[in-house]
Amino acid sequence: MAKFDVRNLSSPELANRSSALVLGHVDLARAWGFYLLSEDFEKETELKNKLACIMVRGLIDAIEGRSRLYQPFRQEVARRKWPTFVNLLQEGYKAFSVIASLLDRFTREEQIFMFCARSGLVHGWVNAETLDPVNIKYVEGGDIRSATITLEEYRAINQKMLGAPRFHGTHQIDGPLNPLRERFIQEVPAYFNVVERLFQNCMNADYTNALATDLLDDNPENYD
Repeated sequence: MAKFDVRNLSSPELANRSSALVLGHVDLARAWGFYLLSEDFEKETELKNKLACIMVRGLIDAIEGRSRLYQPFRQEVARRKWPTFVNLLQEGYKAFSVIASLLDRFTREEQIFMFCARSGLVHGWVNAETLDPVNIKYVEGGDIRSATITLEEYRAINQKMLGAPRFHGTHQIDGPLNPLRERFIQEVPAYFNVVERLFQNCMNADYTNALATDLLDDNPENYD
């Protein structure tokens, strides 16, 4: 993937990209959190299993975004003297730390299995299951990790987790996903608390106006 120089981004583009980096996972939490935690869906374990897979993969993406883009964006908004955006990124980093801690509760193999399960739920065709080697991403030690494994190893991990040679319908995944979903639900309230604070502090009219003021006051002559 081609790298880009954040200094070349227009002010609106930098504002959009840095906001999306730290707030993108908020939409994920608000979309699925209710169904995972609400007593109204207490008996819908199969649904919760599948949503846990979707959320775990989405949160891995968030940590990948932090690893790739947080520091460049943080440095650039500081260089342009945008104090509210600096604060937004700082607040967002707190949420990233909680996300990383949550994902560290799952092993590499468990994350690969949940990725495989999630792929089967949202894609009509899974490219990763035809490639050799397979590129995988997971969180370990609080940060994103990338690795390349053989297709044979990828299949062996999923077969071990599944307890069967291959999937024969999504109902098969609920057995191994039950304990993973339970662990996720035990850990996820701390994350949702951070999301709620982030939403209340950074997604209100006053804060939005302050972000807009950063852009209105933007002057390249003042950049460091």
